[in-house]
Amino acid sequence: MISRLVFKVIVIITGIIVIYAAAILLLFMPEIEKNTIRLEEHIGISELSKISLLVDNAAREMEDYKKTSLEVHKKELISLTEVAFNLIRRLHDASLPENLKKDLRVRTQDFKAILEKRYASTLIKQGEQAAKTDILKYIDDYRYDNGIGYFFAAKQDTTIVMHPVNHDFIGKNCFDLKDQNGVYFVKDLVKRVLDGNGEGYIQYVWNNPLTNQPEDKLTYGFLFKPTGWIISTGFYLPNIVRQQQKKAIDYVRSLSYGDNDYFFISDYNNVLISHPYLQDINFSNIKDVYGNFIIPPMVQVAKEQGGGFVSYWWKKNKDDETVYEKLSYARHFPEWQWVTGTGIYLDNIQQEIAQRKQQLVRQLRQTLQEKKVGENGYFYILDAKANVVFYPDALEGKNLTDFSNPDYTMQIFAGLIDAYKNGSGVFYYKWNRPDDKGNYIYDKVAWVDYNAYFGWYICASAYVSELKKTSSNLRRFILISTLLVLFAVIIFATFFFHRLLQPIFELSEKAKLVKHGNFSIRNTIKRRDEIGMLAETFNDMLDTIEENIRTLDFNVREKTHDLEEQKEVFETLFYKTTDGVVLIENNRFIDCNDACVRLLEYDNKSQVLSLHPADISPKLQPDGRDSYEKACEMMHICLTEGSHHFEWVHKTAHAVEFWAEVVLTKIVIQGKTVIHANTRNITDRKNLERGLKEKTSELETSLRDLRATQSKLIQSEKMASLGGLVAGVAHEINTPVGMALTGITHIDQETKHIRQKYNDDEMTEEDFYSFLEDSDDLNRSIIINLNKAAELIKSFKQVAVDQSSEELRTFKLKEYVDEILISLHNRIKKTKLLINIDIDEQLELTTVPGAISQILTNFVMNSIVHGYDLHQTGTITIHVYLADHTLNLIYKDDGKGMDANTKARMFDPFFTTKRHLGGSGLGMNIVYNLVTQTLKGSIECESQLGKGVEFKVLLPISDHLGIV
Repeated sequence: MISRLVFKVIVIITGIIVIYAAAILLLFMPEIEKNTIRLEEHIGISELSKISLLVDNAAREMEDYKKTSLEVHKKELISLTEVAFNLIRRLHDASLPENLKKDLRVRTQDFKAILEKRYASTLIKQGEQAAKTDILKYIDDYRYDNGIGYFFAAKQDTTIVMHPVNHDFIGKNCFDLKDQNGVYFVKDLVKRVLDGNGEGYIQYVWNNPLTNQPEDKLTYGFLFKPTGWIISTGFYLPNIVRQQQKKAIDYVRSLSYGDNDYFFISDYNNVLISHPYLQDINFSNIKDVYGNFIIPPMVQVAKEQGGGFVSYWWKKNKDDETVYEKLSYARHFPEWQWVTGTGIYLDNIQQEIAQRKQQLVRQLRQTLQEKKVGENGYFYILDAKANVVFYPDALEGKNLTDFSNPDYTMQIFAGLIDAYKNGSGVFYYKWNRPDDKGNYIYDKVAWVDYNAYFGWYICASAYVSELKKTSSNLRRFILISTLLVLFAVIIFATFFFHRLLQPIFELSEKAKLVKHGNFSIRNTIKRRDEIGMLAETFNDMLDTIEENIRTLDFNVREKTHDLEEQKEVFETLFYKTTDGVVLIENNRFIDCNDACVRLLEYDNKSQVLSLHPADISPKLQPDGRDSYEKACEMMHICLTEGSHHFEWVHKTAHAVEFWAEVVLTKIVIQGKTVIHANTRNITDRKNLERGLKEKTSELETSLRDLRATQSKLIQSEKMASLGGLVAGVAHEINTPVGMALTGITHIDQETKHIRQKYNDDEMTEEDFYSFLEDSDDLNRSIIINLNKAAELIKSFKQVAVDQSSEELRTFKLKEYVDEILISLHNRIKKTKLLINIDIDEQLELTTVPGAISQILTNFVMNSIVHGYDLHQTGTITIHVYLADHTLNLIYKDDGKGMDANTKARMFDPFFTTKRHLGGSGLGMNIVYNLVTQTLKGSIECESQLGKGVEFKVLLPISDHLGIV
């Protein structure tokens, strides 16, 4: 007998097969039919894709050919443009002042040779005055550069002796003559010639007679030794630029290559300033036949990128009206605000592409002639104007624009275009059959692809009826197969499921017993399949259930014991701690310990409960915030972050305020979130902190006063040093000034004496020459002594200014050290000390010179005062060199030296071994601060008694010390 479960399974399987068959026939067969048709379509589309790929490859080859040809042409254009550009560059560079100097000197040297020859010839024949007159006349008459260029002559005191253009200058002293920029060009030119081996240059602004405008002028002058005159000439720089620009324009216009190809130059205003036949035409609004601007894009791309390409359509010469595509390269020459370039016509590339296109059509015709889609479908190609590029019958070469589609409103060509553009790529229409020509009643489908490069619509077409034939055959086959499978499955399922499900029935009976609490029962099924595994798992499940019941009873007992212990620990911590502890829920106290009641001075616990933290706080906290508002914020932070620690001012029940340290912790009790607050009185600690702050403030005030006093003492030491410097320099100046005054007094007496003899008509020639010789001797003595005094004053002035200033200055170190020693000469000369200086004369620093001055002054004065006895001989050495980005200053003497105690305390403020002689003890402390703070360096000292002293100052290159 078949069980109900087996019967149900067979019914379900039969139903599934019937439903499956019905679904196939009713639901899936239409879809299968569509997919079959789609498969046929896919075959046609696949063939269309192959043809499209062939066309795309040909298009890419042509495009690659075009790109390669264009790249070759572009490189040629760049190379050709480089020729014109380099020509313009050479002419531009020739107009620069540094390059004009050579031309100007050559021209002037030629003129100088002529003058020397004329002067020598006239001097021999007519004498010196005639020779000068001849030279002046020659200068007056001489012109060059079409009358623009001329020479002028001036004496060494800047008096003009000849100016051909403006005779009003002749005899005028131009010492104070300057241009609009403040350049004293005559005075400066004379100085440069006299200081520069008899020749020199100067650049200034002077009126150009051609433009009657002030323009930059470069002038070269030389010393004409026979007369002692400075003879000069110059170029107006804008004139030279204009001349060079005209040469560039003419040269570029005359350049040509290839088949009458040419170069051009445009300015920033799109005006062609150089062109074979479009000279001076403004192209700002001129476009090609397609509406493209021509020159403005070239100017733009050249200015923005330095150089670039522009494509447009233009005729090949002025007599030919046919336009061709042209590619031009333009390069920017910003110095003259020019754009220069050249171009090449691309019609040869287009001709080659057209030939390759014709070859492609022939290849496609051979390929597509024999291809079929289905039984009678075929391929055809139309261009964008509906011209037939390929068709397997007589339509090739015709235009299909007006071919209508029977039973449809849209024409065939328009439908094909619309099918491609809307993305479907499929178009249905009516057409004839090969075996029924002229009868346009058969449904046909076309798949359309488009090649943008050629502008071709490539189509694969098939007859709809041929596509459906395969699907009909497939439908009959599926229906017969389904019926046969249904019959076979019903027979097999009856026997298979009855045997398969027998153990399941047994397991279900055992499960009913377990349901009623019999966990000791076990299954006896032994099989090596899934049912056997199910029976074994059923037995394991029963074992696990019995074990879990025993384990659960044990865990319940253990957990109950743990919870009781945790409760005891929490209550001990809550009630026995000396800190005040409260529990807060919804911003209100719900429990507290006895320590909290005592801390707040309440009588019992009930008085504390239900209070808000603000109720046991003053109205405002020390930071001025409302206690209620701030307490709510603190509790919110705790609930958000889990805990919060802060200090707070509470008040007791008797309104006594005290400082407290509060720790809030979020905890969960019986599923409710509460805040555990621990409060500790810290009033004593706050009072101690307040006392410490007051003491710290007093100490800081004392430290500021001490530093101010130290600063004043250091400044006093600096002023004392400067005062000593003034006294020494004054003594040094006294001797040369006294000698000069004696000489002046003597020469005044001699002058009065010779004048008396002259008035009395008693002066002899011998008296006069004696007076002149005495005057020369006295003048030399006066000049020597006054120069010495001036040098002393200059050195003192610079050193004194530097010692009172902390500004950066650039100076040569060797010269500056010499000036420092000159200012100390009054003290040094009283000793028998020799000072050796070993410093590179070219070493130039940018730093605080006053710091260097004070350091060396203190070193030298320490050596004089502490290192040597009076009249003791000795040697001081100052050696400076640069190594590893560090300036090394080595100062040493061979004097008494120092013991270890003196050396250890040498840089301490107010430490001195000569206090009985007026020493302040701040000198070396100032040195230490200048080195380490002002110059950001370091200082070391090596010394032993009887072996002198050596200071090593290391100054790293930084913002405070630079090497020029």
